[in-house]
Amino acid sequence: VSGAEKFYAPQPSQPLPGRVIAIGHFGNFELYARCAMFTPGCQFATTYRALRQPALNKLAQSLREKSGCLFFERRTDADALKSAMNRGGIVLGLLADQHAGDKGLRLPFFGHDCSTSAAPAVLALRYRCRLFTAICYRTDLGRWRVEVGNEIPTSENGQTRSPEAIMLEVNRAFEAAIRRDPANWFWVHKRWKPGKWRSNARPEPAAVNTR
Repeated sequence: VSGAEKFYAPQPSQPLPGRVIAIGHFGNFELYARCAMFTPGCQFATTYRALRQPALNKLAQSLREKSGCLFFERRTDADALKSAMNRGGIVLGLLADQHAGDKGLRLPFFGHDCSTSAAPAVLALRYRCRLFTAICYRTDLGRWRVEVGNEIPTSENGQTRSPEAIMLEVNRAFEAAIRRDPANWFWVHKRWKPGKWRSNARPEPAAVNTR
């Protein structure tokens, strides 16, 4: 994991801070849940959508949870996720390169508007976490490297940035990763589905209510 030091507090004596990591389907993206193996003392967590076949879902989750990562089902575990984030010290990875439906933010991605999840920005604001991206790159046969990107600020000049402004930076980071290694991005679903969106992207930050 390159850049793992960003998960830790500036001073060893300080408690581990909360972090939100915007991730995507890059490289071996299942390795995100195993980052705890390479970052001692960090408690990683993520959200997922359960598979329709219960037995297969149970098998998949039993394999994933061996890493020590906490998994929260997006539709049923909202309260448990809230409790974990309120306790602090969680490094929360959220997939953010999927079509987000009619409730998503209308933001450009490679020059075309698409529905973008606001979750990384909203949760970083709500729980006052620093926000980063992380990309998994293949380096050799059976070898990968997860690179933690530069921090994406959630405030500017003392003002809270809008989720639109924050997620626009996430999209740009993903664009750069795809340009660097196009074959490394695995997302066969339609990223630019037509539809209705919650609002237009705003180029500059705007104050938002995060409570």
